[in-house]
Amino acid sequence: MDYEEHESVLRRALKSQARRGVILVDSSKFGRQANLHTFGLHEALTIVTDRPPPPAFMEVFKQHDIELIATPDASALLALLDRFAAIGATAAGGVTRLCGSAEDGQARALFRSVAQAAGARVTIDEVGNQFALFPLAQGAAPAVMMGSHLDTQMRAGRFDGTLGVATALCVGEALLQARRQGAGFNADFIAVNWTNEEGARFRPSLLGSGTYAGSFTPDYALTRCDDQGVSLGAALDAIGSLGTDLPPLPRPAIWSCISSRAACWRRRRRASASSPAIGAR
Repeated sequence: MDYEEHESVLRRALKSQARRGVILVDSSKFGRQANLHTFGLHEALTIVTDRPPPPAFMEVFKQHDIELIATPDASALLALLDRFAAIGATAAGGVTRLCGSAEDGQARALFRSVAQAAGARVTIDEVGNQFALFPLAQGAAPAVMMGSHLDTQMRAGRFDGTLGVATALCVGEALLQARRQGAGFNADFIAVNWTNEEGARFRPSLLGSGTYAGSFTPDYALTRCDDQGVSLGAALDAIGSLGTDLPPLPRPAIWSCISSRAACWRRRRRASASSPAIGAR
């Protein structure tokens, strides 16, 4: 269930690109209600949670052929979150890790080292997006992409964005371990760290995912400047994160998912700035 309409629109767009929906949700959400929804019980659905829900929910899931995966051991994820939270940590327990800062560079280095240690191949595209490809399928195959961002606002919470990235890395490692133990897969898995999702230093926000989606050109993204006149391109270059790799997957594969969020951003700011969009597909 979603509480914000634009978030619900984004998730429905994401769902439209997939054969099966997968929801990662903590068990405290069972039994809560909201005015908007993304998935229906009639749809192909997998729910991943930290502990099994009450028996009444289990019965409903069984009736609608909904797959439930409970993963109570989150020690690896919590340990990785602690490692990320130590980079840019504030005295009050939060994090300040602005895009393109030295702290952002350290977090990106940790992303790379963790992914590579788990068996993934890490690439960086021209606007600094990081992709960790976990090879699961045989030969050429589609991929499932999961992640978020490691840049933060000033004095941000330690989980915002980072939870999505850390979870994706742990999921990729677990899937690759399952493959080594004989499990079969028909798709690869990609953990992603998007550049400048927050927009706290470089505006607008969503520059990394927006460029991947086709809402921004790379040149537009790289020439955005902070309040001191430093461009995103220069900041990424200074921390060794200005890549040259091609991004994985055909861009149209998830374009509508990300561009829905970018479109919401443009509607909110249309009165104060001209739209940087290069056109809808």
